[in-house]
Amino acid sequence: MDRASERVHRIVPMSWASFCWVLSWLFLLRGLFFLSAYPPLEGFDEHQHIAYIVHLNQTGELPRYGEAAIPKALYPDLVMNPHSTCGWEQLHLIGAQRYKDFWSGGHVEPDYSVDVKLCSAFHPPLYYRLLSPLYIALSDSCGFRGAVYGVRVVSILFAALSIFFFVYPLSPLYGAEHLSKLGALCVSLVPMYLVYSARVSPDGLALLITSMVFFLLAQIGTSQRTHLFMRALMIGALLGAGTFVRASLILWLPVALLFLLLLIITHRESGRAVLRLS
Repeated sequence: MDRASERVHRIVPMSWASFCWVLSWLFLLRGLFFLSAYPPLEGFDEHQHIAYIVHLNQTGELPRYGEAAIPKALYPDLVMNPHSTCGWEQLHLIGAQRYKDFWSGGHVEPDYSVDVKLCSAFHPPLYYRLLSPLYIALSDSCGFRGAVYGVRVVSILFAALSIFFFVYPLSPLYGAEHLSKLGALCVSLVPMYLVYSARVSPDGLALLITSMVFFLLAQIGTSQRTHLFMRALMIGALLGAGTFVRASLILWLPVALLFLLLLIITHRESGRAVLRLS
């Protein structure tokens, strides 16, 4: 491991911050290349997130879980594109087809008599409100597929920024810069991270908020006391905003409190300062 990490350090003898930014840019370029071969509804629940955006735009109201249905205005686009097995299992009732049937069969008219539940209605609304104007604008000018790929690019951008905020604080944990670079390189190259991020869903934004919370927490122990209060406000604001993206981000709150307790135990910060921060 040491020899391999030293080779990485020799190949990329740049500063740590520059290295982290390069990883983010490379991830973004990989994501754009990946989208060139990624079908528009390949994400297992991507049609649900698109339906949330369309429902919000059509009605001006948030969908209610268990009551709201996928807008029927989407049915033609959902039927005119092939689906993965997970998506097909929900949409085959309206005429949607899997890849093996889509390319070998003929044109299918959507069945408007069937209602499909909008299962993603349980998600908080912030992501959908932010991306709705972009989706609608691209849908009007570029059509359904153009809108899907446009929103996917934003998701990949969120994920690329997440990489920077996640890997940047890793350097002190490794103790050696060449080991830090090797670890960060491994993180940025996880294949499923790219695949999971390259779809219409709130996960990219949730990952960005999570990584920013981690970024701020990891530097609290080395911050000047005058900056602790501002960091606490920023962490609180991110956690608050995060719960309007993915409700599960509230779990970061006990993690943050445990981290602050660790600062006291390891004597990296006084109990009084941590109490003010909390």
